[in-house]
Amino acid sequence: MIRSGLTKHVCLLAAAAVVSSGIGLSAKAGPKSVEQVTADLKRIAPLIPAGYELALKYRVKTPEDVVLLSDSYAFADFDGNGTGDVAVVLEQIPTYQNVPGVGTVLRHGSRRLAIFEGQNDGSYELVGQNDELVLRGDEGGSGDPFDGLSLTAQGSLRLDSYGGRGRSHWSSTYTFQHREIAGRTGYLYLVGYALSEEDGGGNHDEVHDYMTGRLEKTVLLFDAATDEMIGKPTVTVTNEGRKPLVSLSDVKRP
Repeated sequence: MIRSGLTKHVCLLAAAAVVSSGIGLSAKAGPKSVEQVTADLKRIAPLIPAGYELALKYRVKTPEDVVLLSDSYAFADFDGNGTGDVAVVLEQIPTYQNVPGVGTVLRHGSRRLAIFEGQNDGSYELVGQNDELVLRGDEGGSGDPFDGLSLTAQGSLRLDSYGGRGRSHWSSTYTFQHREIAGRTGYLYLVGYALSEEDGGGNHDEVHDYMTGRLEKTVLLFDAATDEMIGKPTVTVTNEGRKPLVSLSDVKRP
C-alpha cells in the first residue's frame, strides 16, 4: 500500500488474518552491517552458478551500499533439523548494450529464487528453485520491482515485490513454509499470498491463507480530485476451501 498511513493501516489489518494463522507477514528486520553482509557473502558465493550473481536492486556504488545485498538472501533453519539453510535471489548478470540514437542501455537478466538445505558436513544442497516469481529489474514499471527476501517471526520465508507508475501501483507478498507432506518431494510450500493494487480511485487488497482456505478482501475508495477516502473500507471474508499446497518450485504468477 502506498497512498497514506490510513491505507497502509487497513492493509495490515487485512494481513492480520494470515498472521493469526501462523503464516506471518511481519515487518522486515533492520539492515545488517557491512561487516555482517561481507561475511554472509563469503558463505553464499560457492552456491552461485556461473553467469549469475545475487540480485541487487541498486548497483553497488560505495562500500556502504553492500548492505543492500542483504535483501537478496536469508539464512534460516526452515526444517528445524539444526543445520542452517539459505534462500537466495539470483539474477543473470546484466549486460550493457549500445543502442544507436539512445546510447548505452542496461539489459536486466532473469531472476531465480533458490533454496539450499544445509547438510551435516557444512555443505548445501539445492532443494527448490523458481525462475518465474521474481521479476526482472525492468518489469516494475517505474523501477525495479524486487523488494527483498525476509523472514517472518514464525520463520516463514517472505518474498516482496512492488511496482507501478503514476497513480497506479501494486505490491505483492508470497509466503513460504517448510512442510513434510506424504508423497511429495517439495521443501518449501506456498502458504500465503497478499496482493495490493491502487488504480487512482481506490485500493484493492486481498490476502490468501492457503493453510485454511481463508480469503480476505479489502476495498477503499478515494475521491480522485481531493484524494480523500469515500466512506469506510469494505472488508469481505470468504473461504476458498483447502487445496493441496503448491511447492515453491511449482508456483506460478497469478
